[in-house]
Amino acid sequence: MRRNREGKGGTGGFRVWNIAALCMLGLGAIMFAVGWFSAPFKSENFNMTINNRVIVEAGEYEYDDRWDFPDAADLARISVRADGGRIEIAPAPEGSPLSVRASNLKPAVDYGERTLSVETEKSRRGAFGLGVRNRGRLTILVPRGSPATLDVSLASGDLQIEDVAADSLRLRMASGRACLSGLDFRDGSLDMSSGTAVVEDSTWRNLDIRKASGRIVIENAKVGEGGTSIDSSSGSTILGFVGNPEDFRYDLRLGSGTMRVNGEKVTPGTGSPGSGVFDGGNAVHEIVVRQSSGTLLLDIEP
Repeated sequence: MRRNREGKGGTGGFRVWNIAALCMLGLGAIMFAVGWFSAPFKSENFNMTINNRVIVEAGEYEYDDRWDFPDAADLARISVRADGGRIEIAPAPEGSPLSVRASNLKPAVDYGERTLSVETEKSRRGAFGLGVRNRGRLTILVPRGSPATLDVSLASGDLQIEDVAADSLRLRMASGRACLSGLDFRDGSLDMSSGTAVVEDSTWRNLDIRKASGRIVIENAKVGEGGTSIDSSSGSTILGFVGNPEDFRYDLRLGSGTMRVNGEKVTPGTGSPGSGVFDGGNAVHEIVVRQSSGTLLLDIEP
């Protein structure tokens, strides 16, 4: 057997390499697990694309917990604080009470003074400080004709609100995806740090949007007398309204990037460079956009 200068066998180096290899394999397994658990929430039954939305009725899903509030007919406010997972707010079946259903999470649910409050648990942290995938699911079924105020805060995850009427809508997003469809509200606000928000087939009087980055899409909006205001640092803003173009007054300002109005590229004209301005004499709805960079598209179709 060959010996080194100290007269010992060469098995020490072999053991070192074995240990190093085992450590690398272990680290790889940890990274794989962390990547799997921290991946974005995906489900075959949940598609956030604009034109291919899949809606799953609450009765088709098995929930772990359920809270019913048959005495909540005079509902004034719904407040939701979600830290991840899949959040759905939809109309309750005819004759059914206000109901909260949850699976794979333990939300704090409280009803009192005409207010429903729901708060999900904080997302767990995995190895290297990465968040563990939240597989939780929360569904709130709202009786028709209520509430007066819908207030939702989303830290991450997927949010879907459909066919809900409210006097006031308040939505805050740190990240994640939100799809708002078929809503009818008087005054609304949307504050986004990042992520994607889609508002389609909805009606409002006033809507105020603030976003640092990310993507906002408004499609088939049927608005009344009032205004839509958007203040954005970057990202993309895609706006689609339905109605007589003469009923809209708009003032669009983009620092850099691409801007089109009704398919036509906007060149510097009235107002500051990079702006598109139309001042309809009989306009009833005003659209004001201030964006530093990115993409800004506006379409108004009869």
